[in-house]
Amino acid sequence: TFRGLKPLASVSRCFWLSARCARSSMTRSAGPIDKGRSTGLIPAAHQPIIDSVSAISVGIIDGEPLLDLPYVEDSRAETDMNVVMTGSGKFIEVQGTAEGAPFDRDELGKLLDLAAHGCTELTRIQSEVLAG
Repeated sequence: TFRGLKPLASVSRCFWLSARCARSSMTRSAGPIDKGRSTGLIPAAHQPIIDSVSAISVGIIDGEPLLDLPYVEDSRAETDMNVVMTGSGKFIEVQGTAEGAPFDRDELGKLLDLAAHGCTELTRIQSEVLAG
């Protein structure tokens, strides 16, 4: 089984900080967007903020795919990867490294699936925080 989505310890700490910043910037962004529209830089019908973004780390440690690696685990991972996705599930960045033996396509798929699951959970939490 995958460790992960219940505690998301390091992600939760980072997430709550980023959610606060996101809520603050979303509130403050109305001014710049309105100004851009009033000056004609942003067309009236254009929505400049089109999707959310989340990022998470995954890796293989002792042969097991894991989600949300803290430094202690990341530093000893056989394979580690950072994945950035949109709220609609599209990949923005995938960066992975085999620290020892190369990883195969099956392991890559498992890591991407795990990262997608983590990003989906982060997107859900972001939406809840920003909604209220």
